[in-house]
Amino acid sequence: MGMPASVGNGRLAFKGPNFTAWLVAPDGSGFHQIALPDATATITPWSYSPDGTHIAYTGYERGDAGDYAIYVSNADGSDVTDLTSTYLDPAENNQGEPVWSPDGKTIACDNYSNDSSMQGIYLMNIDGTNVHKIADGGFPAWSPDGQSILFGAAAGEGNDIFLVSIDGSHLTQLTHTAAIESLPIWSPDGAQIAFIEGDQIAVMGVDGGHVNIITNMPNDGMGGFSPDWSPDGTTIAFEVFDDHSWNIYTVHPDGTDLRPLADGPGDEIQPVWSPDGSLIAYMASPEGSGGFGDTTGTYDVYMSRPDGIEQTRVTTDAGGAGGSLAWQPLPDGIS
Repeated sequence: MGMPASVGNGRLAFKGPNFTAWLVAPDGSGFHQIALPDATATITPWSYSPDGTHIAYTGYERGDAGDYAIYVSNADGSDVTDLTSTYLDPAENNQGEPVWSPDGKTIACDNYSNDSSMQGIYLMNIDGTNVHKIADGGFPAWSPDGQSILFGAAAGEGNDIFLVSIDGSHLTQLTHTAAIESLPIWSPDGAQIAFIEGDQIAVMGVDGGHVNIITNMPNDGMGGFSPDWSPDGTTIAFEVFDDHSWNIYTVHPDGTDLRPLADGPGDEIQPVWSPDGSLIAYMASPEGSGGFGDTTGTYDVYMSRPDGIEQTRVTTDAGGAGGSLAWQPLPDGIS
């Protein structure tokens, strides 16, 4: 199920009103809701399988805030399956952040539990079997070769970035500062790691060396979120807060060519590169949130060329909740 050499741009998945789940084509056609099981709602984030045939996401049963689980469906939203609540007691455990292995055979997620010994990074087969813990921490990210996982975890006075082999061995702490470091993401070639350090974007080598903070932006302590590498590894897109609203910027991994992609008067969040690297999709609201204000239900899907030219509105009055957007890879011959 790994990604082929040639890949196109499929549907966009996003969270709509009242935690509903929606799909839309880049040209705005085929806009429809995913039929979730009765009483089930979606949380964030989404994760498409490498071959684009399935979606993994976090869901919960309405009325029971203690029942978060990992769900998988076909790419068109059909055949929704709860993977984890059978194996991890939903009264005690909440799973999130599902991500597919590069070969499409395994899903990593994090688990938050009333039992501290159960908290951490878990792996499972794509049918939900063989659920097992490999490390303490959260926000897992697979290496491009599928052999290691990055994650963030508390360490000393801060939060640091760690690396572990998929069998749970070779646990390595990559950063050693008092700052809050989180949301690590591999470059497509596996040679570098981007992550959040405090409220800025940083890049380092895979051994934790050569750390370079590549942004230096005033942002009220709320910046550098949602970093996403371009498929060719030359550019990182991210969101930042500028005193009144969230905006999207791009920057090269060496810190050069920092530029705004979308910086209107409202909020622009959650940049996601198209699988072929030609476009960036994002969620936008005409309302400025003022940081953490409530703009739920005002977001639509937009997309732009990486240079910020030819911005296109994909949906109109979709009532998107923001914070959850994914772009389906479309291998040759798959529709």
